[in-house]
Amino acid sequence: MLYAAMMHDLGMVDTSFDPKSSEDLEELRKNHHKKSAEMIMNKDMFEDDLFLIDGISVRREVADAAKSHNESVKWIIENIREHKGVGNDSVNLRFICYLLRIADLIDFDNQRTPLIVYSFF
Repeated sequence: MLYAAMMHDLGMVDTSFDPKSSEDLEELRKNHHKKSAEMIMNKDMFEDDLFLIDGISVRREVADAAKSHNESVKWIIENIREHKGVGNDSVNLRFICYLLRIADLIDFDNQRTPLIVYSFF
């Protein structure tokens, strides 16, 4: 969960992307979750050892959780297995995805949120 939380917005840092307009920036925001997952899966960017827990790789799960934060609940249900065995433990991946999604939704500021909503909160 911590890896997914730390890495879920990696796709917002795209050095090849040079936004020319607010529409370009909106497109980046709209698709950054997919780019985050791609970056996490990139073995040239992150070594395999980083994602080992008790000798079991959780790279795919971290990438899926990062991607899920900007997908629909339906997408999560259809694409994320509920449980994953990691050593002697069982991890509820959907729950992690839901928590990340909620945390991301409540992370707002006056730059990204309509003034009326920001003022309400």
